Amino acid sequence: MNDLSHRKSKARLKIVNADGTAASNTTITIKQTSSEFLFGCGGFDAVAMFAVPDEKLKTMFRERMEKWATLFNFATLPFYWGTYEPVEGQPQIENRRQAAEWLTSRGIKLKGHPLCWHTVCADWLMQYDNDTILKKQLERIDRDVTAFKGQIDMWDVINEVVIMPVFDKYDNAVTRICNANGQVGLVKKVFDEIFDTAKYTKALDDLKDIGKKFKEKTKDTKNSLELIQKDFDNYKRIQKNIEFSNAKINELTIIGTKLEEEYQDKKKDLEKLLNIEK
Repeated sequence: MNDLSHRKSKARLKIVNADGTAASNTTITIKQTSSEFLFGCGGFDAVAMFAVPDEKLKTMFRERMEKWATLFNFATLPFYWGTYEPVEGQPQIENRRQAAEWLTSRGIKLKGHPLCWHTVCADWLMQYDNDTILKKQLERIDRDVTAFKGQIDMWDVINEVVIMPVFDKYDNAVTRICNANGQVGLVKKVFDEIFDTAKYTKALDDLKDIGKKFKEKTKDTKNSLELIQKDFDNYKRIQKNIEFSNAKINELTIIGTKLEEEYQDKKKDLEKLLNIEK
């Protein structure tokens, strides 16, 4: 196919300096740094560079991933249950989170693989009955999808369902629950859990958003109350000044009244004295 017109378009670019003026007589180099088209592969070495104890190996994996990141914009991170949680209750969340942070900081989108698979399954599940295995499988989905929300929002929920119930290389817990629930039944249960988790995390986000808005409203209300309190304090201070002034005026009025009375008494005494002398 030689016609690539459906993948091409025209655009006019205006190149400006930092101050917004046109960058005339300037050599321009254009380099594509990202694409909406996801191009990638397994980014397992990103986990290794945080998980391995040997510093030389860490350096080797880091150098390899630095080169990898210049080519790809999409990575799959490993969540094979048997290696991700080899001991029940001790999932290796930290090194996955470190790998996810390293990759996303470079603009790389992530997918987690897989949440349910019969291969590389956790051996410790074999001690439980089928109902308990299914319960733990659904809990695992909820735990990991929630833990990596915002970093990994794309998941392979269930892998290789076609051969899952007839897989006979070795006995495993997921093949057991697939046989117990049927292929369609197990697919429905794990996807129901994903959607329930999505609803829960959305509700949690909505709650956080409400909390944020409430905090902002509380802050605004607090600021308003502080202004009102300040105005009230000013009013009380002015009121005290007025009361003090009124008290002084009253005091001066009383003094003035007494002086007036003394003046009138003195005046009368003087008039009497003058009349006697006449």
